[in-house]
Formats: sequence, structure tokens, C-alpha cells
Amino acid sequence: MVSAMTLTTDQVASQYGVTPRAARKWCAAGLFPNARKVGANNRATWMIPVDDLDGFDRPKMGRPKIAS
Repeated sequence: MVSAMTLTTDQVASQYGVTPRAARKWCAAGLFPNARKVGANNRATWMIPVDDLDGFDRPKMGRPKIAS
């Protein structure tokens, strides 16, 4: 069942201690599979279902380490 409760990227950013830009990048990268963009052009905002945050681990900062 999909929750009707959604959060904005500002709210998600605040919850995870990152910038709203980082949260928008997560959405664009598909880390929140049910997030959807609402609005048009540069006024669009992402709406993220609360259920998508269950079990979500914030990505590590920086470049990934190269396996040696």
C-alpha cells in the first residue's frame, strides 16, 4: 500500500542533514523509487513518499574508493 504522505526535498534534506540540492540529486538518481516531480520547468519540485525513506541509508560523501 502506498502512503499518501509525501515530503519535499527540503524536508528530506533537513532530516538527513544535507542540502536540498543533494536531496534533489538523490531523487534524480532514483534513490527514492516512488518520488515524482510536480510542477513545470524550473518551478518543479520533487515529492517523496514517506515510505521511500524506510531503510534508506544516506549515500557516502566523496568519490567511491577503487578496489585494489
